[in-house]
Amino acid sequence: MSFIKATFKYLFLFMGIVAIGTGFTETNYGLVGFGVVCILPFLIGFFGGKKDKKTQSKKASQDSTQDSKEEESLKKSGFFSKAFGSHDLQKVIESFLDTKEIIVKDLNENEYVKLLGKNTSITKKDTILFPMSHELNIKTTFNYSGMAGVFDLKRWNDEMGLHNNALRRNRELKDQHEKLMMEYEKAFQTYQLQEQTRRQTIGNASPKGKTAAFLLTTGARKPKKPTLRQVKVPLAPKNKDDYTNYTDKKTGEGLTMGYDQPLNLVYHSRSQDNFENFNKSYSIKDHPDTIKSIVNSFMKLYPDQEDTYTKQLTKHEINLNIDDKIETKKILVSENDLINNEKETDLNNPSIWDNNILIGLKKLLTSQISEGKINIKGANRYRDIKDIRMKDVVIDVTKLSYQLNDRKFLPLQIIEFNDKKGNKKIEVLDFISKKLVKL
Repeated sequence: MSFIKATFKYLFLFMGIVAIGTGFTETNYGLVGFGVVCILPFLIGFFGGKKDKKTQSKKASQDSTQDSKEEESLKKSGFFSKAFGSHDLQKVIESFLDTKEIIVKDLNENEYVKLLGKNTSITKKDTILFPMSHELNIKTTFNYSGMAGVFDLKRWNDEMGLHNNALRRNRELKDQHEKLMMEYEKAFQTYQLQEQTRRQTIGNASPKGKTAAFLLTTGARKPKKPTLRQVKVPLAPKNKDDYTNYTDKKTGEGLTMGYDQPLNLVYHSRSQDNFENFNKSYSIKDHPDTIKSIVNSFMKLYPDQEDTYTKQLTKHEINLNIDDKIETKKILVSENDLINNEKETDLNNPSIWDNNILIGLKKLLTSQISEGKINIKGANRYRDIKDIRMKDVVIDVTKLSYQLNDRKFLPLQIIEFNDKKGNKKIEVLDFISKKLVKL
């Protein structure tokens, strides 16, 4: 459709120009008028289109400027928020895992004003120690059952052999290719020299002798560059589980750990999963609503990476340098007699902490037995499952005693204050970044 319109447009333009030229030549003003009518649509479209393009360009420029101003405003807003405002609890935990020492000390007056705003008055400041993890010394007796795996060594070696043979063959092909490339480079240099001599011979020949010179110097062929060809390398076997057949059921009764050698387990408060469980496991006396907000935010962290987080926290060593003028309030476990005292668990009537530790202990034992890592020196009864991978492992703990020790705490300051309008407000301060925590 656009092609037809363009064709008629330029046809009328041509007719108009011819009519105007002929009209002036023959003094026929009717013909001139007809020509003007023919070219008028073209002139309107030409000059009107330019105006529209300028208008659109100006409008686009204005929109672009407005967008640029908005982006700049957002950047500035983000900068000041980052510099002086608050950040979320995940940033606090990341900083915690990235520092070796935390200085727990009140800020100066100007720093508090910067965070809380002008014309504010602080009514109360409480520094709490939020529990991150505890260390347990455990003694336990348990039974286990599971399917022991038989490793298919032949299939592993066969596939590893195919992988290594392919790598070896590719090295041989590469060596051959390097030799062929050396021969190719020599032949290519000889070819270039022959071509140069040929051009000089033809150039120096007389006009009548150029044809004879051309025929006499032809014959040199350009050498073909060798191509490196390699075989496909099969993947090397990596996961031993893929080559293990779990066909042999194994069971064990009365196995003990923690008596001959210490069995240490790190318990992480993150494994409480929600505030209800946390509230049962710990005693919250001061600022219950604020602590609840902190716990709810904490339990949402690392939903898909909890194991990675707990491993990193277990390895991380940190020191709290608490100022003498600061009085800290530690969030204690709900069973006060647990700290530094060994407790014998009544498995028929376990407490909330007994259940917490049972879950962690079963997870540890299941992992060690599944991976064949049970290794107690002098205990012959473990030899039948050491270095044997297992699956569908079930642990039944028949006896458990443990001693719980405090290990790592996150220091936070809960600030109660009145804003410039006299409204009561509460904020939480992170000592690491000296910023408020957004909950």
